[in-house]
Amino acid sequence: ESTLLSNILDSITNAIVTLDNDRKITRLNRNAMAILELTPEAVGRPYAEAFLPDVAAAVDGLLHETEQLGFAMEKMVTAKLAQGLELNIALATSVLRDESFAPLGTIVVIRDMTASRELERLRKLDTMKSEFVANVSHELKTPLTSIKAYTEALIDMAQDEQMKSFLKVIDEESDRLLFLINDLLNVSRIQSGKMKMHFAPVKPRVIVDEILNISKVNSEKHKLILEIDDTLPDMVLDKEKMKEVMIN
Repeated sequence: ESTLLSNILDSITNAIVTLDNDRKITRLNRNAMAILELTPEAVGRPYAEAFLPDVAAAVDGLLHETEQLGFAMEKMVTAKLAQGLELNIALATSVLRDESFAPLGTIVVIRDMTASRELERLRKLDTMKSEFVANVSHELKTPLTSIKAYTEALIDMAQDEQMKSFLKVIDEESDRLLFLINDLLNVSRIQSGKMKMHFAPVKPRVIVDEILNISKVNSEKHKLILEIDDTLPDMVLDKEKMKEVMIN
């Protein structure tokens, strides 16, 4: 049973250290030795001597809180290792009791928070990126909408065919840019969970007819034949999003 207990403790990813009532180390697992830079000889020594200074100070505070309140909140500590490296760890303590619930000492649990801190940093960066893309997309959309509106007005006013063809190019490119901006906005909405669906009854033929008119689908090498049952009922869906699906 002692061997099994040692194997269980060594298999736990957190660092586990037990202290007696005199605050001397009675047991520690392999991860505790790795994180706190300890050796098996640390058993029997006071934790204040064996632990890294920052860790020992944090454990002091936790033990004091446990004595006063009966429990202690987890503490975050940046431990400075011998090689000059810094390790972000979380410390927690609990009272170790025997079968009759009499206190035998304290259990100190230490978690390496390096990966969690990095994950949190990456999440923040991802959120900032999504917000930046959304803000820039909105800012670009406003002037492009004005450019398109004025271009369409100039096309109606233009008499010269060459001038009309130039304006049509501007109009088409404005459409293309607006399409790309909407794509960026949709990506941001999907990532932030803010994508809104606008459901309404739509005839399937209407969607398919509109898709077939888009240049991406049309090709001189292909003849597209559309067959839709006239009795097909209306479908409740988001028309624009379904068009995106069918285009893809």
